[in-house]
Amino acid sequence: MTQQPLVGASGVEVQLPAPRRPTVSVVVPQPDASALGQVAAAQAESLGAPAGRRRDWRSVYRSATIVADSAAAVLGLSLVRWSEPDLGWHWFAVALVPTVLVWIALVAVHHGYLSQTLDPGGTGPRAVPVAAVWLLGLLAGGPIVADVQPHRTWLAGLLLVVCASLVCRWLLLGWLRRARVRGRCRQRTILIGSAETVTDRASRLRTAPDHGIEIVGYCLSDTAGLDVEIDADPDVLSGRVEDLEALLAVTGPDLVMILPGSGLSGERLRRLAWRLETAGVEWVACAGITETLRHRVSVRSIGHAPMVQVAGVRLSGPARVLKGGFDRLGSLVGLVLVAPLLAVVGFAIWSHDGGSPFFCQTRVGRGGRQFRILKLRTMTVDAESRKAELLHHNESGGVLFKIVQDPRVTPIGQILRRYSIDELPQLLNVLRGEMSLVGPRPPLPEEVSEYSADMRRRLLVRPGMTGLWQVSGRSSLTWAQTEMLDLRYVENWSLSYDLLILARTFRAVISARGAC
Repeated sequence: MTQQPLVGASGVEVQLPAPRRPTVSVVVPQPDASALGQVAAAQAESLGAPAGRRRDWRSVYRSATIVADSAAAVLGLSLVRWSEPDLGWHWFAVALVPTVLVWIALVAVHHGYLSQTLDPGGTGPRAVPVAAVWLLGLLAGGPIVADVQPHRTWLAGLLLVVCASLVCRWLLLGWLRRARVRGRCRQRTILIGSAETVTDRASRLRTAPDHGIEIVGYCLSDTAGLDVEIDADPDVLSGRVEDLEALLAVTGPDLVMILPGSGLSGERLRRLAWRLETAGVEWVACAGITETLRHRVSVRSIGHAPMVQVAGVRLSGPARVLKGGFDRLGSLVGLVLVAPLLAVVGFAIWSHDGGSPFFCQTRVGRGGRQFRILKLRTMTVDAESRKAELLHHNESGGVLFKIVQDPRVTPIGQILRRYSIDELPQLLNVLRGEMSLVGPRPPLPEEVSEYSADMRRRLLVRPGMTGLWQVSGRSSLTWAQTEMLDLRYVENWSLSYDLLILARTFRAVISARGAC
């Protein structure tokens, strides 16, 4: 659908061609405050969605977090009382309310209950350990309740408070993500930028519903972009940057996302921030850097202006030594644990058709060096010779050869693939230093020959037994999605990131999600 400007030269005509809702047409002679208020009121009435109810889920979510933190404080205080029975229940009753209030206040002071920090990807969980440090200082400085000196059991109680608060927040975040995938708890958002950046960001946001972004409007900085079809949804309005005031009044957004190429000067951006603050609308500015996680980003103030600084990728030095040691130790322990399983499965494969239970194939590792990857055989012994006759069935969008219902896979192989048991012999590749426990997918030489300049960056690290591609869909991913995930891993590697991926791998394997 061709997007039409929202505001004309002498006036504004706002029209929503919505097949599922009544069409609304409101003429705004001048975009002043009173006229915009009338437009917003007409829009809200026509859609049957009072603006005051859009943010109710935030209040409920914030209240749930406060209740969870309060329960954690009660749990920690109960541990202290149980460990020191001499304190008595009278002490517990007296200390209960002050303890809960102090804990909630410390978390609140460190921005633990702001909507932008409670959101997935926010810094809300960081407030809990920081508040714990402050509470520890209060405990060390003197008794909280008269005539009671802190005891070492109080430290155990404080640790329980921190752990319980973090677990509750993790559970609440999981609930919020699932609710957003189902179309609830969304943030109504306006995107501001050039047609190219708006189109790209809208596409990315729509493929990640767990972020909870519901796009209700676009403001394009380039006039030519108004003729570009950005969104097929007739309820999504678009216009020029000059039309932002009217678009705010009509759509009633919760968030304004300013993208590169928005055409907003510093002074204009500051005035816009004041306007949004008055309206109770949050706003964020995108730095234009993609596939970069938060731990690499910091904000510096230079010349009284905030600047985004991105730390370099740690691919050498102590980081590489640490990762290598973690891989070798983990693979050694893993081989000891899975050796009996490998023996049983290997014998089952050999008994099925008399062929070798193992399958070796040339792959490309770090720096473009080739190695022989080791896997349990899941296909017939003549699988490679039959590949040519099946090329026209390739379901991958890139150079990767993939068939969901591959006729060459044996019955035993289907079970092995479903639970990734066929990958376990790669622990030997990890022990030899050819692979890593976590990393990009190990590519074939013919795949590497088709790599773009950007994709060759994935060769800076060792390929992994598991990675983002494994925990984000496995065989159900397209070639483009696999490329993006591999680059994201290379750009954001850290030991904590590896541990998180390993934890998610167990869940993905057990659920057999995306297996082929």
